[in-house]
Amino acid sequence: MEKTAQAEAGAGEEKSRRILSVITRATEDAERGILNSTKGSAYIAEIIKIATGEDLQTYTIKEWVSEWLARQEGVSIATVRAYNTYTKQFLKWLGPRADNTLQSLTTADMRKLRQWFLDGAGGKRKASVNTATQKMKTVSSIYIEAMKQGITNFNPVAALKALPQEDSITRKPFTLQEVKSLINHAPSDDWRGLILMGAFTGLRLTDCAQLPWDAVNLKKGEIVTMPSKTKRKRTIVRIPLHPSLASFLSSRPTPIDNTAPVFPELAVQSGPGRNGLSIQFTEIMDKANVSRGKASTTGGRSSYERSFHSLRHTLTSWLADSNVSPEIRMEIIGHKSQDVHSLYTHLGDETLQNAMSGVPGL
Repeated sequence: MEKTAQAEAGAGEEKSRRILSVITRATEDAERGILNSTKGSAYIAEIIKIATGEDLQTYTIKEWVSEWLARQEGVSIATVRAYNTYTKQFLKWLGPRADNTLQSLTTADMRKLRQWFLDGAGGKRKASVNTATQKMKTVSSIYIEAMKQGITNFNPVAALKALPQEDSITRKPFTLQEVKSLINHAPSDDWRGLILMGAFTGLRLTDCAQLPWDAVNLKKGEIVTMPSKTKRKRTIVRIPLHPSLASFLSSRPTPIDNTAPVFPELAVQSGPGRNGLSIQFTEIMDKANVSRGKASTTGGRSSYERSFHSLRHTLTSWLADSNVSPEIRMEIIGHKSQDVHSLYTHLGDETLQNAMSGVPGL
């Protein structure tokens, strides 16, 4: 036992000497002014290896961003696209510093990054406060996950003071005649169907464009889907098919694969962007001579009262004009504003079908 104790003591002394040697080298680098976060992390990893025999899990910013993206399971396609865009911009802003450790960035760096986002992320068009804030939330999520994994103990985004929020523009619905005009000026069957889908389901642009056939039940006369915005909450909406939409869908060829998108031409395109679906819808509005409404300019960018999202407001207005109760409107549109409301409101198929039948056809 005495020999064992002596051996352990000797091993402890050897570890101490080796650790002291690492600290000495780090001190010498500091004195020469060449100690940085990358070298510091390497020294710490070496000390941990000597002390425990285990490798310290370390990542460069670029490596962890890639790892974080790979971990994003269960999020919508649109969210994945947004994450890819935001992280590419983040790494672009970092440049060579992307090869440094996560701990190398400070709150001051994050303040500069946010301003860069606001200035347009290297592009010509400035971003809104909401857009820049959303991008910074993504960067913050990258750090939060790293903290959970014990890779870093600091989130430099967390200390940023929130920017004042811009006044959101009030959305306006389309009239029945305007929706008809939009459909008549649509450049393809997919676009005609997409506008019908937005007008008679209230689904958002990306949800309409990427809706798969297995969400459509023509026999039962309903669409059952999980909107991307509420996917994390696993919120499912059940929307009765309006006769005009049912007629269009019935005329479409039935695919062999029922997971195929209803609008294959549009499903592969992104919602935002210079050539995205939002811009294409704006062009349809121009051709149909349908006004975009008043503009509000913030951060160098203009937002308008009317866009594809206005179809969501349009359906809500049509339902209200048809004397459909607020509870049923919320069930169809998928709004969940009160916990008590969701607990006490249970609407049957027949009630929802009768509600939709009151909406005028096109």
